[in-house]
Amino acid sequence: RSAASVSAAAFTETQASFLAMLAVRGNEKLIVRHLQGASSRRILLATPVCSSCQSFGGDADPLLVEPGDVLVCEMVDSDPSGWWFGSVVAPERLVGRSGCFRREDMRPIWAELRRTNRTGGETVDFSPGAWTEVERLQATSAQHRLRQKMMLTRLRNARLAWEKLQGAAT
Repeated sequence: RSAASVSAAAFTETQASFLAMLAVRGNEKLIVRHLQGASSRRILLATPVCSSCQSFGGDADPLLVEPGDVLVCEMVDSDPSGWWFGSVVAPERLVGRSGCFRREDMRPIWAELRRTNRTGGETVDFSPGAWTEVERLQATSAQHRLRQKMMLTRLRNARLAWEKLQGAAT
């Protein structure tokens, strides 16, 4: 087993979900800012729950993520290997970086922006997510289809680089 799977195995599902919720609540302002600039009021977030999670950016250059970081899930690879493409929402020093990541040792959380009746301001609600809910994220505009094509290419490149790395390790 890898170090990542050993450290994640130390947490129960309840503990891992609690850590994920703690990460998104601790970064609520950055998530609200992202939602206000997004075309959707509801997004699927992912947060790592192990100390050695790693995602891969463009051309497989590593983008390290750690507990407390928050990613917005933008695309899933059609291959059932569990690869996703997303962008960093928090911490602020990494906002906007994008790359590919494996859903292993990550927990999904839905974030939904809503107006408050009393103040007229906006707040965000968080709820546990599921990886199978990605179909709700797909849009159909021509611009989005071009972006999807780019993300799929990056996903395939990251998956191939990771598989090559795994093959060299054995």
